[in-house]
Amino acid sequence: MACVGDVKSQLAAGGTVFVTAASTGELERYADICREYEVPYVLGESENAAAGFTAEGALESAGLVLVRAPFGEGTAFPDAKITIFGNADLFDVAPSLERPTRKIRTSGFFSDFADLKPSDFVVHVDHGIGQFEGLRQIESDGRRGEFMLLRYAEDARLYVPLERMDLVQSYRVVEGAPPPLDKLGGTGWTTRKARVRKSLEDMAEKLLELYAARKTAQGFAFSPDGNWQREFEDAFEFEETQDQNLAIADIKKDMEKPVPMDRLLCGDVGYGKTEVAMRAAF
Repeated sequence: MACVGDVKSQLAAGGTVFVTAASTGELERYADICREYEVPYVLGESENAAAGFTAEGALESAGLVLVRAPFGEGTAFPDAKITIFGNADLFDVAPSLERPTRKIRTSGFFSDFADLKPSDFVVHVDHGIGQFEGLRQIESDGRRGEFMLLRYAEDARLYVPLERMDLVQSYRVVEGAPPPLDKLGGTGWTTRKARVRKSLEDMAEKLLELYAARKTAQGFAFSPDGNWQREFEDAFEFEETQDQNLAIADIKKDMEKPVPMDRLLCGDVGYGKTEVAMRAAF
């Protein structure tokens, strides 16, 4: 560290020096440098000083104090013989880059509903595949309501009140292969749902067997984070979001167990999946 000579000269002249760090990793890095150059120091105001130096001993020798504080640049008070070094005074600090703002999400159905056009295919949870024909105003018992009109096989019609539109979803049609419409009151849709449910149950049974085998297998347990890991993480130029920090902590917890890790990291493009994986893996 280039400022060690400056720090030593100020200490020798009876001054007090505060070196600030932006993170715990940087603080530990400064402590390692002080031990390497045999400079007495204390961590903040704590008397639990490292390297055998007590707070009293450090102050008696015109002490150096390492403290965690968000100072980019330091300052000096010559009359009081006090100097404060900021993070940017000691190392080259890359300018922080602005993170993309979090995307505001609406429910999948509302976005689908806004894009629905007459003749688009939809799926009703109880009646199967039909075609959307638009909205209709219907009056019943003196009350007027708005309904989705769906057409099914044999030109059957189904009116779905908008307050129950959660039962309807847009159907993704493969290009050039429109699906056949289901028959209202028929058994085709019920049969397909039962077949899919049976397939999912079979898949779940196989997955349970697989995970049971993985739980009994021996894996490699990584050691907990050390100083170098924290220093590596502190070098990242982005500030992690709460969700990213949670994902990092969960992944590390898995990696420290002596069993194979099985975790899926999901996220939109540009939302820090690579950063999370690098911080957890290195």
